[in-house]
Amino acid sequence: MKRIVFLLTLLSVLMIGCEDKPIEPMPPEDTTPPKVVSVSPEKNSEDVPVNVRIFAVFSEKLSSKSNSNWLTLTADNKECPGTVNVKEDTILFATNSLEYETEYTAHISADVTDEAENHLKESYSWNFTTAEAPDTTPPEVVSVIPEPNEEGVANDVSINIAIEVDFNEAIDTLYVYLKKSSDGSYVEGFINEMGENYGVFVPKEPLEYSSGYIVYVSAVDIAGNEMKDEYSWEIYTEENPNALEVVSTYPEDGAVDVPVDVEIRVEFDKEIASASISGNSTDGAGHGFGDDFGDNIEIDGKIVTLTLNYPLEYSLEYAASVDATDTEGNNGDYSWLFTTEENPDE
Repeated sequence: MKRIVFLLTLLSVLMIGCEDKPIEPMPPEDTTPPKVVSVSPEKNSEDVPVNVRIFAVFSEKLSSKSNSNWLTLTADNKECPGTVNVKEDTILFATNSLEYETEYTAHISADVTDEAENHLKESYSWNFTTAEAPDTTPPEVVSVIPEPNEEGVANDVSINIAIEVDFNEAIDTLYVYLKKSSDGSYVEGFINEMGENYGVFVPKEPLEYSSGYIVYVSAVDIAGNEMKDEYSWEIYTEENPNALEVVSTYPEDGAVDVPVDVEIRVEFDKEIASASISGNSTDGAGHGFGDDFGDNIEIDGKIVTLTLNYPLEYSLEYAASVDATDTEGNNGDYSWLFTTEENPDE
């Protein structure tokens, strides 16, 4: 009996072990072609940097058996040199040959395949345009007011001057310096007006009449380029319309046989408030009118008279000068020559 039970149990185990195992279904075959999901630079984009990364992203991983012609780049029907690389779902085009202000066409071949060897349904192309070349050219002065002549001097300039400088491009910063020619001292002023490509400098105070000045200009454009060299020119201001004028002198300019004990007189066109008269011989020997006349200067309305402390030298040419101020504060100066008489005792 026990033997029969054992055989039945063994038979049951064998029957269970011989049952058929379920067959797992095979994965479905990939027949879907890849699609372009995005591109860089974007389609029809402008102002693209010349160092941009050019690539196309697809809807699935691509075949590792990539082809160098899967992504090409052209401009003006000429192919741009570069290297094609495939990384999972992305095709990259590496190049350092992009030029500024150029329209490029990127072309993806229909030969692109995914891992299941499905081809792109059709080729894909897009365009982009690179940015303008960066500005590395320094600005240049094209015109100035007051305008200098061929010798680089602007004459008869108003003492209430406004200096305008025009450039060939937009300016970010303008520097204008004004120096007096006689002593190199700076004239204080400020930029009164600033336009896109011009600026106006105005001195804080009126300039002096009949005086020379030098204008220096420097500038930086909006790209940060600074002028290579300063631009400069000279100006000479107008004469004072209210300046004192000498009507006559005694002795006259060029007079000869002038007495050595002459009394020197100068007549102006306006009432005089203060004046000084000086002179020296032109032979360089230092024969002068004297150092301090004190009460020897007499002012009578428009006439200034100098009485010498001692006689002049015989037979010498003298250079005389007068400097005066009228009652309204206007200045005037004048210089002239005369020659003294011969010594009558010789």
